[in-house]
Amino acid sequence: MKKLLAIVLLAVLGAVIFTAVLLLILRFLPLLAALAVALLIAVAAVAVTLAILQFLVGAGGAIYYGLKKRPEVEGRPVTIDEAKRLGEED
Repeated sequence: MKKLLAIVLLAVLGAVIFTAVLLLILRFLPLLAALAVALLIAVAAVAVTLAILQFLVGAGGAIYYGLKKRPEVEGRPVTIDEAKRLGEED
């Protein structure tokens, strides 16, 4: 009899806790939904901002290296035979 009473009390306690949690969720559901949507919008805004920044940095780098003066090299490249001769002289 005590076990049956304990089981019934435990079931009632579980039902009360479940109902309280459910009521709290339903009460704050619009707030939770608004927070979730706000979080998604914030993540999308950050992603778009980073994409624009990445594009601008890439374009700036391309323009910089396109306009940068290249060093002028005097003379001509060393051939393989000349390199062998220079290696033998050392």
